[in-house]
Amino acid sequence: YSPRSVAAKPNEVNTALKLASMAMACPTARLRVIGQHSDDLRSGENPATGRLRAKAMMAMLVGKGIDSSKIIMAAPSRSMNTDDQSGSRLDFDVIVD
Repeated sequence: YSPRSVAAKPNEVNTALKLASMAMACPTARLRVIGQHSDDLRSGENPATGRLRAKAMMAMLVGKGIDSSKIIMAAPSRSMNTDDQSGSRLDFDVIVD
């Protein structure tokens, strides 16, 4: 993600789709999606930006056939150091209930 963007790169969507598919294969597993926001005050981002990123990813996954009950949106988002060059603003965990 570039700063203030909520659109994910195709490889991020593919990774999330792979993890969500793994979660769907296990009855007690869920995919936890955690949106992040920049820690740079000049970026104009805040925790709501992170939540919007997570919601956008959830909508993309559901649009690709993932059952929404298999996805958990974690809150609150955490600020991320903008020196990290990965560009990602999402974290994923596959968790077991």
